[in-house]
Amino acid sequence: MLRASIDGAASPRDFRGHLSLGVGAREVRVDTAAGEALCVALQAGAAIVADPLLLQAAGVSPEELRGRSAHNLLSETAPAPVLGI
Repeated sequence: MLRASIDGAASPRDFRGHLSLGVGAREVRVDTAAGEALCVALQAGAAIVADPLLLQAAGVSPEELRGRSAHNLLSETAPAPVLGI
């Protein structure tokens, strides 16, 4: 897992994203819902990037996100249980 990106919106409530996965020497991008991309990236400790225009449309400024990191969240909470595993 290299990174997750939030880079499109099908509607004001349906954001689209991609997962970038390292496969050998290649990078493969997988289309996914934004929530799924965020969840996988947080669990993997991977980078999360978002299109600046989407952030602006959502009312989030880059200054609000600057210096924020999910790494400290991982140490504070236990992973969510997964059913069927």
